[in-house]
Amino acid sequence: MRNEERISLRALAAGEGMRPSRAAEVLSRAGIESDDEGRFPKEQAKDALAATKRPAAVAGQAAGIRHAPIHVDVANELARSKRDYAAEQARALKLKNGKLAGLLVSRDEVEATFLQVSTDIRQALLGLPRKLAPLLVEMKDERAIRKLLDDEIKRTLHKLADKADEDPLT
Repeated sequence: MRNEERISLRALAAGEGMRPSRAAEVLSRAGIESDDEGRFPKEQAKDALAATKRPAAVAGQAAGIRHAPIHVDVANELARSKRDYAAEQARALKLKNGKLAGLLVSRDEVEATFLQVSTDIRQALLGLPRKLAPLLVEMKDERAIRKLLDDEIKRTLHKLADKADEDPLT
């Protein structure tokens, strides 16, 4: 391994048209280490740095066209974008299938149902005093009053539950 040509980070970066810090980052990610003198295996390091450039930039340099190199790991970015797009498509398809299968309902339907159920409960509870006051006015026994209240609250809750069972989306 000592017989292969070695190159300094600064010379390598200059030859590839990038900052030394960027070149060091790419080489580190590629697992290419320097020797005791801070030099890298020339061909292996150049290959690693070239792989991070856009194909057009590499082709342009090979043709002798000088332009500002773009240091983006295009393959990784493209793979990440494709993966994110596929994940989003899968999520959208899952939601669509769930809705078609009747497993999901729209937010508007949920809000409307919640509003209707809340209104029904409110009306039922507000009606209890008007319904029970005439019966309670004559009662003196605490136990009988408690039983009357308990029975009427249970009856009201059962009516609400029965209504929900009959038509759960209203």
